[in-house]
Amino acid sequence: MRRIAADRLEICVEAIEDDSSPEEAGEGNPGFAKTVREVMAKNCDEWNWCTARITVRIAGMYNSPFGVAYLGQCCYNNKQDFIDNSGYYEDKVEEATEEFHQKMEKQLQGLRELGIFGDHAELIEELESLADGEDDPLGFLLMRAAKALKFEYEETPVKG
Repeated sequence: MRRIAADRLEICVEAIEDDSSPEEAGEGNPGFAKTVREVMAKNCDEWNWCTARITVRIAGMYNSPFGVAYLGQCCYNNKQDFIDNSGYYEDKVEEATEEFHQKMEKQLQGLRELGIFGDHAELIEELESLADGEDDPLGFLLMRAAKALKFEYEETPVKG
């Protein structure tokens, strides 16, 4: 699978509402819910009890495919505390990044199957070589695909 360079990706980390309560999560550990409730009372931050959602996409391209990973039943002082001290942050970024790349590969394969690239074997070869992270493959893809489609459109006689 081709990969987009990590420095071209954007990682978004956010806290979303968790479906469980500290009491449900700490079943069998009576001190757990009490500790979480104390943190919540003292700190009043969305990260005190949440599900962490990590989203990975191409930087600045909010309509691009994205990968996402979740970690529920989180209790941290704030987002930075989660990133620095959870022990899960790197794994979740890796999980979301892998999903992102799988979606990008599937999207590219779907475009090929639809014949969007027609007989432009050279274009596909160039795109695949750039997808190794040497350049911005999505931008290049869109630019070259637009030129190819425009060329095919202009050169195809209208029937009717």
